[in-house]
Amino acid sequence: MGRKLRAFFLAILFSVSVVLIGGSVTVSTAQILLENDTPLEVRFSQGASAKNESSVTVGLFEFETILSPEFTLANNQWQSYREANSEENYYVPGGIYGTAPGRVQLENSPYQTFFVASIQNKSEFSFGNFIVAFDFMYNFFGNESVNDFELKYKVNDGEWNNLPSGVIDESSLRSVEDAWSSFSLHLNIDDVYLRPSDTIHLMWTIDEEDPVTERIPMALQRMEIFPEKVEQNSLNRGDLIITEILPSSDVNGSEFEYVEIYNPGESSVSLKGIELVTGSGSRVIQQDIFVEPYNFTVISNVDISSLEGVENSYFYPGSMVTSDGGRVELERDGNLIASATYQPTESGVAVELNRVSQAYDGYSSMQDFTASQTSYFQELFGSPGVEGSTGRMFKKTLSQSGVYLVSFPGTPVQQLNRNQPLDFYKLDGTELDVGSIEPYTPVLVEKADDTPVSLFTEVVGNQSTRSDIETSFTDQSDFLSIPINTERDAIQSNNQSFRQAFPVTQVWNPQKKKFNLSLTNQVQTDYWTPLMVHGSVAELLSASENQIRSPIPDRYVEFEILPDDQESSVLSDVVMVGFMDIPTQYDEIRYDLPKLVLEESSISGQSVEGSQHLYLTSTLSDESYNSFTHLPQQIDKEYELGLGHQVSNDAGGAVLRWNISDKLPDEWVITIEDTFNGTVVNLREENEYRFRYIDSSENRERELSDSPKIRSINPVERPRFVVNVKPYESFSNATEEEEVPNSIELRPNYPNPFNPSTNINFYIPEERSVRVGVYNIVGQQVALLLDDVVQQGEHSLLWDASDKPSGIYIVQLETGSRIFTRKITLIK
Repeated sequence: MGRKLRAFFLAILFSVSVVLIGGSVTVSTAQILLENDTPLEVRFSQGASAKNESSVTVGLFEFETILSPEFTLANNQWQSYREANSEENYYVPGGIYGTAPGRVQLENSPYQTFFVASIQNKSEFSFGNFIVAFDFMYNFFGNESVNDFELKYKVNDGEWNNLPSGVIDESSLRSVEDAWSSFSLHLNIDDVYLRPSDTIHLMWTIDEEDPVTERIPMALQRMEIFPEKVEQNSLNRGDLIITEILPSSDVNGSEFEYVEIYNPGESSVSLKGIELVTGSGSRVIQQDIFVEPYNFTVISNVDISSLEGVENSYFYPGSMVTSDGGRVELERDGNLIASATYQPTESGVAVELNRVSQAYDGYSSMQDFTASQTSYFQELFGSPGVEGSTGRMFKKTLSQSGVYLVSFPGTPVQQLNRNQPLDFYKLDGTELDVGSIEPYTPVLVEKADDTPVSLFTEVVGNQSTRSDIETSFTDQSDFLSIPINTERDAIQSNNQSFRQAFPVTQVWNPQKKKFNLSLTNQVQTDYWTPLMVHGSVAELLSASENQIRSPIPDRYVEFEILPDDQESSVLSDVVMVGFMDIPTQYDEIRYDLPKLVLEESSISGQSVEGSQHLYLTSTLSDESYNSFTHLPQQIDKEYELGLGHQVSNDAGGAVLRWNISDKLPDEWVITIEDTFNGTVVNLREENEYRFRYIDSSENRERELSDSPKIRSINPVERPRFVVNVKPYESFSNATEEEEVPNSIELRPNYPNPFNPSTNINFYIPEERSVRVGVYNIVGQQVALLLDDVVQQGEHSLLWDASDKPSGIYIVQLETGSRIFTRKITLIK
């Protein structure tokens, strides 16, 4: 580590090669002015300059008017390419767009220049991206020199930056005849933030070690600029917090300093356009550097991105944070976001914020900082990019009215939460005072209106590294809330110390007032989200000291119900049957998820009219009614599951849909029976079933309770549907003893639905001529699979529909005067 950090300090101020920072100095007015975000075309002329709303024509003898005062032409003489000598500027007349200037040489430039221009933002808004199109002329016929051209850019008096895509290799422009040709180059400059009155300088340089003494047969005909306005969310004070400061310190003969920034909110924050302001000046961050929720970013004058623990950083040249103390501020477009007053203790020692909650409004006072006791390299003390001794704060904003299910990732900050217009309840409806809420314990939060409010919590002591699992019991269900940085996280991570511990979870959706069911590896969690697991899983997680991994089913059947009118699909509900192999050491564990609903209070209002609830019943599950239940991955016998539904209105129509994973064996037979009318549907032949219902629940008109609570679903009737799953072998064995059919049969294809191929089976009792074709729904033949005499017995045909669109097709078997048809479904 010592060698790595020593290398960082050797690479500071004087060896920085690429720095995407701009200062705050405003240059004088240039001729190329961006007065709005419409495209601007720049052309050139041997006469006078001219300008209109969408274009600028630059007279060559007035070329310096498009340059800022820091640039001066080495020679203001212009000659045509054929007449000019190596010291004069030259142009090529008669191009597509008129006059095209060639090499433009500057005085006292560290680079050999080909073209330079300054573009000033004279609009009232900021630009965060530029697309610049360059149209060149060239004639390298007989030219033996090899030059590369590179585009550099900088904002105001900042550092020059290379644009990786802005390179022209002269060897690719060789001419086969003595004539001028043209080419265009479109470049995107996105690491830039141009505020009103800021200027961006563009410079094409010649990459040649020796001085260029010959004319270069290339010229710029036209330049077109496409500025893009910045579309950023507004930032308020407290959206970022300054948590650590290392004043400028001498390290191995070089200056080293940094400012650490923390994001206390639940959304990523871009630092692009943010200005770091100190008593020494200011710097504007030009890059899209993101501070992730509840994480740190370091701004430094040394590139420390490879330092252990630093996951996000940004560096600038020079020194901004003086060693004699002062103030550090973060601003964007003139709005203050965060500020901190600091007083250094000794060289090489950073000052850390004690508790982020003390700076909830973005202001960190001097007494809130203490000298760091953490050593990370030789005589340096601090914790750049990591938590250190700072107690983190977490903020969650609730916007819409309704009931939220959250777990506080730490201790609630009493003084910030006390006056919020919110009510807090246990899952069983018992009212809570916010100050009594335990960290990582799921609670219900009821919000009566749509005025945004925020919840605040902070890490106290060792809460950030606790590894115990907190659960909350309601009926037969357990909620699991993931503690921060636990080594037994319930969601998969790239970090090898994290393992998912259950296959499927439910996450509360406050807008839909229901739980969303998802495979674990598809869930996006945050610090505030409690996840529900089966009680036996919670006990295992709490007791185990070993890493745990449960299977995620790739074999499953998913059922969805929604109103028949299709307009209320947001009120749909989903349940899932998974087929899993349980690890031997956990063979007593069930991963079933109970079917839970919200019993709302009088404040939240009644359930939404027309809402649908699905549930599963299984003799294998410990739960009476399930959102998820599972069967063995390999089945050797028949299984039956109950599939029921519960509605909030008297009567109506509904659509039951299903989705079968493509990993499910094709030979399995899966059917669903409507016990109300005896209809049996093969799930592989159809993908939905429409039905009518009448709600006979006596409790449908129940009075609302005084408080919201989570409860298990309690249907009064048996499930209407029965799902039957059996292996194909059991079906075959059952029919082996039956007589061989004596009639022609066009049997169900499998798989169905299919993608891209399916097997079409038929039986004929005797040798005969058979024709099998496939037709679309308008009767057009799309495939002819068989037209021949075939022997008696079972036959199978494969139809590959790779080149056919999704939809319903008709298989038609013709033999003699008889025709048999069957619908099949292609889904891509």
